[in-house]
Amino acid sequence: MLGLTEIPKTRAEGGAAWALKLEGYVQGEWVTELRRAWRGVRLANAGGPIRVVLADIGFVDPGGKALLTEMHREGVDITATDPLTAAIRDEIVAAADRSIERIKK
Repeated sequence: MLGLTEIPKTRAEGGAAWALKLEGYVQGEWVTELRRAWRGVRLANAGGPIRVVLADIGFVDPGGKALLTEMHREGVDITATDPLTAAIRDEIVAAADRSIERIKK
């Protein structure tokens, strides 16, 4: 199960910023649900910043890691709330950075 909370925020300089707070397991059908939510937030946010908060994540399957890597490559800021989710975040950010470097070469 994945708990997914969409959190719109108004920025001081105007416009909106969105956060997607994730809790649980990013796997299987929940990866599809996260993709749907991300697409909806991108449409609602019209180019504004998006943050994914890995709040209480127990597991991320390969499909979930691939999606989070894609999201980070496309500018989504991924944050973590504890050491386990920080390790997951670091792996995702490193994978995104490696794929960007391959594209540049």
